[in-house]
Amino acid sequence: MRKYIKGVIVLVLLFFAFCFVAKPVFAESTGVNVKLEAGMDGKVKTGRGFPLQITVENTGPSFNGDLLIDYYPSHNTGGTLAVHLDLPKNSTKTYIISVPGMTPDHPAQYQKKSAVHLYSGDWKDGKEVSFSGNKTLPLKYIEFDKQVIGIISGNIDRLKELKTISTMNNRPIEIVELQNSQIPKQALGLEMIDYLLVDDYILTKLNDDQQEAIRTWVNNGGVFIAGGSPHAAQSFGKLAELLPIKMNAEVQVNSGFLKDGNREDPAFNELTVFTGSVEKDAEVVSESGGIATVMKKNFGMGTVMQTGFSLGDEPLASWKGYGEWFYEVLMQGADKPSVAAGPYGPDVYGALYYEFAEINEYFPASHFSIWQLVGLLLGYFIILVPILYFILKKLDKREHAWWIIPSLSIVMSAAIFGIGAKDRIANPRLNQMGIYVNHQGYLTGYQAATLLSNKSGTYSLEIPKDQFKALPSTNMMMPMPSAEGVIEEKRKEYEVVFQDVEYWSSRTLYGDAKKESDGSFQTNLTVANDVLKGTIQNEYPYDFNDIVIWTGRERLSLGPLKKGEVLKVNEKVKQSILSPPTALNTRGYSMPGGPGTKTDMEAMKKERLEYAAGTFLSESIHSRSLPVLAGFTNDEVIALDMTGEKEKKHHDNLIVEPFEAEVNLTGDFTLTTDGLVSSFNVINGRIIEKTPVADEILLEEGQYEYVLQLPKAAAVKPLLLKEILIRTKGSQASFELYNYQTAEYVPIEKTTVKITAAEQAEEFMAEDGKIMLKITKQNNGGDPFVILPDITIKGEVLP
Repeated sequence: MRKYIKGVIVLVLLFFAFCFVAKPVFAESTGVNVKLEAGMDGKVKTGRGFPLQITVENTGPSFNGDLLIDYYPSHNTGGTLAVHLDLPKNSTKTYIISVPGMTPDHPAQYQKKSAVHLYSGDWKDGKEVSFSGNKTLPLKYIEFDKQVIGIISGNIDRLKELKTISTMNNRPIEIVELQNSQIPKQALGLEMIDYLLVDDYILTKLNDDQQEAIRTWVNNGGVFIAGGSPHAAQSFGKLAELLPIKMNAEVQVNSGFLKDGNREDPAFNELTVFTGSVEKDAEVVSESGGIATVMKKNFGMGTVMQTGFSLGDEPLASWKGYGEWFYEVLMQGADKPSVAAGPYGPDVYGALYYEFAEINEYFPASHFSIWQLVGLLLGYFIILVPILYFILKKLDKREHAWWIIPSLSIVMSAAIFGIGAKDRIANPRLNQMGIYVNHQGYLTGYQAATLLSNKSGTYSLEIPKDQFKALPSTNMMMPMPSAEGVIEEKRKEYEVVFQDVEYWSSRTLYGDAKKESDGSFQTNLTVANDVLKGTIQNEYPYDFNDIVIWTGRERLSLGPLKKGEVLKVNEKVKQSILSPPTALNTRGYSMPGGPGTKTDMEAMKKERLEYAAGTFLSESIHSRSLPVLAGFTNDEVIALDMTGEKEKKHHDNLIVEPFEAEVNLTGDFTLTTDGLVSSFNVINGRIIEKTPVADEILLEEGQYEYVLQLPKAAAVKPLLLKEILIRTKGSQASFELYNYQTAEYVPIEKTTVKITAAEQAEEFMAEDGKIMLKITKQNNGGDPFVILPDITIKGEVLP
């Protein structure tokens, strides 16, 4: 009997188990096939934007819906791109979009999840359907340290000698060919290339959007190399106005300008060159017999290099020294920073979150101190309850205490909650932080934006195109969901949509930012007897709550400066030769810890802005060898809005701008490494990382040029160089000092080397104030750590 009862019980349990087990849900089938082609020549560069060609074939009935594609530019950023599809029956369409970047290091890449999703109708309705074809992006990665040259040419075989660039001295260079169909309509898709070479090609074959994308890419920092053409004005389309020379004649010139002691001399004596009028703001890089052969012109943050001859014509194209000449003159001459120039190497977004964007996720709120809470409790137990007792006793209503006391408790609890949450209940909030350098008429840097919800639901941010590369942070999203931070392209802006945002939760976007500058600081400053005097006028449309001068290791706070106002300066400085700032990121910053006030949070954000500027904008800050003005403002720099919300905004922005001061200086001076402007060139090898510590660097085995330059205030004065003192530390690498007179390197074999005027110290400094050392990094068991030498320069400023 017991066995029978047990059997019945088991059958009943199994019946209920099958009844309540969820049935598998299968996506509705469609006749849609999706084919994806990523990058250029099938390759993409880690963390950089690239074009994605989407070919969609529909063999079924008409389909209208959205294709969503997940992307992950770094290990802690990622989002989704939405592409609207409208496919008639039995049709095929091709779309080209720009993906912000991909990396193999994001945790989502290890989850083996589909990165491509198809939705019938609006993706927000969540009706996902099945499709055939690519479920993930087909990617081949170019190493992050490689410089990428994109080539657009009618016949790329004419430029075959350029392929030798990547094999000479193991230079990290990749060459890719761009087809007409691979050129995106947004500059974001061209991020993966560093140089774009156009030769023997009519750019007007590209549509207006593609030409405008190239133009914007150059403006954002790309290097455009244009081969000579007698019809450049017509064949270069919208890019023609960027060219440094307007060609209208053809001449023969001597080929001697191609010669150099380090490369094979050309076998030909003459070369056909197209010539004409050189633009006023252009620079002649090389010439032959007074005829400009290579020209250079800045455009925004980028550079245009133009040759007076076609880069694929014979006999130039077969010259064995062609690759070396191209690298030294056209690539190095463009002064493009190394891809590993930052303190965290090329993957800037990982560090950017922790060192910059994270503090933006803290919102000010009302707080009760411990003593305030103790006071409320004492008031409740000691004052309120006894008083209530005597009142009720006097009124003979003590029987009502059972509901009055709990009601008062509820009211007090609600009051405490309301006071603490009043800033978060009524409206969502939006914090923005930005660090910018004013350079070539543009504010360039990084931006972070964090929304704080006041209720659960969907939130959207409107972001202006070509101003903010907004990457959603995935630090708090594990596992990484699909359709999180979906980017939809609108006519004038992008809309980033966050679905299912929890109550009182935050979402963060951060990335590169750039906009045309609406003003500048007008300075009239003079340094004499170690005192900086003069005026600073604010021509920005922003009110600054603090203006700071950074020079060397000095930080001079000058106070607030509203728009249109003039600030008088009278400050003591440690040295009369003002130099670019150093060690801005060695001061550290405070971390939020426990309850704090709004003032505390503002101070911490200010510290973080300063630290981030010294870390992530270092190359831009030092590019002109000048001290800088830094302005802190709570005004909005890049406009972001929440769709359909009346959000409460708060901004913390830092704008940095180099400035010149007249130096009334004669007599002796001394400059140490901190007062010199440093840069690196890779001969062969790779820069792994420039650490935040100024005299440390991580290098692979190889050879490097370490260049130190006098600040501009000293370089423009007539100088008598008296002494160069070099102190090396450690044996991780060997160093040699370049003699500009003999064009040879002199080994530094002692830990301390002093070269005096009597020993021709002036031979080791170029006319523009540069000193150059060659670093030879040995293997040392794989340890990349190198301590850079200390340099001291002593001299005299002549009257």
